[in-house]
Amino acid sequence: MAAQKLYEEVDLSIDNLLNAKQVLFDDEQNLKGILRISAPPKCEPVLAWVSEFGQKFPSVQIHATMTERILDLSLDGIDVVFRIGNLHGEHFIAKKVATLGTKWVAHPELLARFGTPSTLKELKNFPIATWAKNGENEVVIQMNKEKIALPFLFASNDAYAVEYMVLEGQAIGQISDCTANEWIKDKRVVEILPELKKPNYDLFMLYASQLSVCDCAGVCGVCFGENSGSLNIKTPFNFKY
Repeated sequence: MAAQKLYEEVDLSIDNLLNAKQVLFDDEQNLKGILRISAPPKCEPVLAWVSEFGQKFPSVQIHATMTERILDLSLDGIDVVFRIGNLHGEHFIAKKVATLGTKWVAHPELLARFGTPSTLKELKNFPIATWAKNGENEVVIQMNKEKIALPFLFASNDAYAVEYMVLEGQAIGQISDCTANEWIKDKRVVEILPELKKPNYDLFMLYASQLSVCDCAGVCGVCFGENSGSLNIKTPFNFKY
């Protein structure tokens, strides 16, 4: 089954993805349709893959729903889901595609006002901006084998909002390596506690454990989701060839 072959071979390295496509398509320009994905807000690896994929397949339209929320895939019409965390379920396959790192950073003006923390516990004395769910009033941080609960000045489920507070010099924040490295290079922020080992976060691509193919040129029916409670729903994967 061509669709099953594609998903068995797919790996979110663009080279591997294109190799898998070549099994199915003699002419890449004949690949048409809409690919609908969901990923966490400002997930740079996914955006990079989407950008490169779009250049290779210009006739494919891509729509990205950037959210952490649990999706009703039949209503939201999502084909491929990317989520952070170790996910399991009998109705879907969770394929690890990347490992994401983070750094603690602060604006130089904030450090001039408050000083520079030298230990994880000292972060309690600093304004913190972080990702958190609505209703939480502190965030649990683990670096090396040390774990500590930190109250925050500002929290959001939006990475852009956290980054804004850091760049404005309002708080110390934990942000992605991709963004942090760029800001540090441009001398917009300073890394905090660089000697401490930060946790890494696994990024998974989710797709159905069983694929169905309809009569219309092998259009796939697949389902994806965040957890077993939101799965077992089929949506069309609109690649036509």
